Amino acid sequence: MFDSLISKLFEIETRRRFAAMAKYLAAEHGQTPSSQDG
Repeated sequence: MFDSLISKLFEIETRRRFAAMAKYLAAEHGQTPSSQDG
C-alpha cells in the first residue's frame, strides 16, 4: 500500500547513512597523518 513511500524513505535514509559514514571516514583519516599505510 505504502510501498513507494517506504522505498523513497529507505533510499533517502541509505544515502544519509552513506554520506555520514563517508564524512566520518574522511574526518578520521584527515586527523591521523598517514599512521596506517596499506
